[in-house]
Amino acid sequence: MKDILPGYYRPNDEEFTVMWSTGLFILDANVLLNLYRYSLSTSQELIDILTQIGDRLWVPYQAALEYQRNRLRVIAQQAKAYDDLQDIIDKSQKQFEEKLRSLTRHPSIDTNYLDKRAKKRFQAIENDLKTSKRGHPDLLRDDPIREKLTSLLNGKVGKPYTRKELDAIYRSAKERYQSKIPPVSWTRIRAARTSMVILCSGPR
Repeated sequence: MKDILPGYYRPNDEEFTVMWSTGLFILDANVLLNLYRYSLSTSQELIDILTQIGDRLWVPYQAALEYQRNRLRVIAQQAKAYDDLQDIIDKSQKQFEEKLRSLTRHPSIDTNYLDKRAKKRFQAIENDLKTSKRGHPDLLRDDPIREKLTSLLNGKVGKPYTRKELDAIYRSAKERYQSKIPPVSWTRIRAARTSMVILCSGPR
């Protein structure tokens, strides 16, 4: 039974060893884009790991395309995070001060004391945020992550499907859905047609 339905059985230690030592690591776009979301040390650590298994890396064409299409957006999101946090700080401080002003006649709350402490705390957070922002790399101007990936993945990216191949894959996806044959799901069918390429035909 195991030889017919191997996916239902946990590999033994020897099989795990073979998979880790000889298996092909296929990366999707999020693995590549997350390098911009991690800390610099974590990103470098992941790149080092990918470099060690460089001969066994593969990226489907669609994943590589999505990485290139979304790279600038992800970089911009990380840079914008500082301004987003500053907005939250400003709003929180304003709300806090307004609430304190409404409590100036409270019998037990020392609003002046709390106001002074809050201002110091908010200012400390703002200073930390500004320091982090100044140290944030300008990846729009110089992107060492993409340079490393470009070198690391040279010759390891699949080719795009032809229109004829895509049409055949779309027909197959529709037939699979109608026949309820995995791995197609209605959610993926309604998604962008490009996602069905990866879903139905495997990596390329």
